[in-house]
Amino acid sequence: MPRLVIGLLTSIVLCFGSAICLAEQGYVGSAECQGCHQEEFENWRDSDHAWAMLQPNQKSVLGDFSGASVEFHDIKTRFYQQGGDYFVETLGDDGIEAFKVAYTFGRYPLQQYLIELDSGHLQAFDVAWDSRDSDEGGQRWFHLQ
Repeated sequence: MPRLVIGLLTSIVLCFGSAICLAEQGYVGSAECQGCHQEEFENWRDSDHAWAMLQPNQKSVLGDFSGASVEFHDIKTRFYQQGGDYFVETLGDDGIEAFKVAYTFGRYPLQQYLIELDSGHLQAFDVAWDSRDSDEGGQRWFHLQ
């Protein structure tokens, strides 16, 4: 077998072997891939796939969570931050409730927010952030219905 093929097969086995070991540890984050796959990581880092579903933080949240309020279909909703977490305050099963944002979902042209329900389930909230530039009609909350 030619040396190039042997080297390639060895790299594949080592890569998959590392991935299997990392999988046994649980999710370790995308940065673990960077060491062996720098070019692929750089191409991926700012892609839609990288932004598909992220934990909320100052970089990943595009919406206005500064206490902004909107009203759609006679339901008032407020978006705010508290203690480093992001919340959606809106009508729930028990009246007005605050729901913690568990994940951001997507980024352009809309970013949705997955909220945690008491049952432990995640629900995509029906108001999304229009992340287009304001001159395109964006930078505002948008009801999905």
